[in-house]
Amino acid sequence: MSEERSQRKKRAAVEAELLKANATLHALGVTIIEHEGEQSNIMIGKRMNEIASCYQKIDELSEQIDIQVPFDFLQYLDDGKNPMNLHEIISREPLQKINLLRESFRPFRTSPLFSKKRCFLAPPL
Repeated sequence: MSEERSQRKKRAAVEAELLKANATLHALGVTIIEHEGEQSNIMIGKRMNEIASCYQKIDELSEQIDIQVPFDFLQYLDDGKNPMNLHEIISREPLQKINLLRESFRPFRTSPLFSKKRCFLAPPL
């Protein structure tokens, strides 16, 4: 139980660093767009150092936690597809299999051998 709790704390720390890196990247973009000149270069350098330190902390913390990413997800990302649509696709596949099974049993349901009065069970010995 304590191992699980420590893993949760480490994951929360990684998530906090990722959010910090994301905010810093956003601030860097704003700095690049809105500022010009020597002052801009100093601010950009400062933001780049912040991003590098965030990624170093993330790297250190990620070595301490157990992260499992499904191969299908990585392959989906490699194909250049939006990961937000993956849940819909994954949930659609089992539903299609269920519908296929239902369709395969339909001839048996309409057969005269299948009725509520008859049963496919073997008679007791």
